[in-house]
Amino acid sequence: MSENPTPVLDQPPANGADPVPEGIDALDGSILADLKQRHRQIVESKSIVIPIPGYAGKLACRYKRIGIGEERSIVRRAVAAASEGDEDADFHSWTDQLINACEEIVVPGERSGTWESLHPTRPVRYGDPRLVAALELDVEEDASVRKKLLALFGGEGHELAVSAHHDRYIAWLRGNGEDNPGAVAEAEDEFAGE
Repeated sequence: MSENPTPVLDQPPANGADPVPEGIDALDGSILADLKQRHRQIVESKSIVIPIPGYAGKLACRYKRIGIGEERSIVRRAVAAASEGDEDADFHSWTDQLINACEEIVVPGERSGTWESLHPTRPVRYGDPRLVAALELDVEEDASVRKKLLALFGGEGHELAVSAHHDRYIAWLRGNGEDNPGAVAEAEDEFAGE
């Protein structure tokens, strides 16, 4: 048995104030300061930049958090498509999440660790004809945004690159192992040598 049992917070104080565990006042100031800083990071973490595979860190996408309603809509479409025999329903839901979460495609900024827009007033997103033309992507002009996204990642046969990119986005949403909003992307780029 532990010498310092976890305080039980089921009884509010008589004065009506929120219960304060006895041990919270005894927390080391640096631990409490670190917890406050991490909470601020969680609250302020509105977007993440994830490099697009194959471009050596020179092309990335800035993603926002998508809401639960938007996510449910994507999942419902995927479930309906799968029930109709669409073997690519999961892949389509991943691309739809990336498309809906994409704020803009970005390139490295002049200062290290910064990212800049491809256009100063009109953000470039997946499927944008300007991006398709500039990179001479091998895709029809009237192709779906999904197909244009896949072409950006290398086209047919590169679905796993899209899947891995999607995994990085989902890891950020979940906060898996991150000390800061870009930790997953930064750590993987260092490992990949980008």
